[in-house]
Amino acid sequence: MSSGEPVSADAHPPALAVREAVARALAEDLLPMGDLTAGLVPPGTQGRALFVARAEGVLAGRRCAEEALRQVDAGLEARWELDDGSPVKAGAVIGEVRGPLRSILTAERTALSTRSGPPARARASSTHARRRPGCGRSRRPPSGPGEATTTAAACPRACS
Repeated sequence: MSSGEPVSADAHPPALAVREAVARALAEDLLPMGDLTAGLVPPGTQGRALFVARAEGVLAGRRCAEEALRQVDAGLEARWELDDGSPVKAGAVIGEVRGPLRSILTAERTALSTRSGPPARARASSTHARRRPGCGRSRRPPSGPGEATTTAAACPRACS
């Protein structure tokens, strides 16, 4: 499934910066009332979500997405096909997460927004960043019980 090799290990932001940025994003998203949508899911329901590139570009923000998943529920299991700095084609599977559906839904918005916004180094290296103005995320209906499919942009500009 890989669309290319990562540029280099230094494509990742410092771990402390990632933890702090994700904590702020989760607080902004979840406070003061929590995740009302996830509350509609019966407790114990297991789920699976895919991170799928919405557009061609250079992948950025994987460690932020991982941290969002970890801060919401350390029991979520993520598997990644690509790393930051990797070229990605529209429709490519970037990774998947499995675990309690409530936790997946709670972490989703932060994981997607951090995947598509912060790392300017990876964006700047992409010719895509110079020629394509849009980015974003969307969700399509689940294809089966306990499954959600999330589409993440390989974002050419900050969209948070």
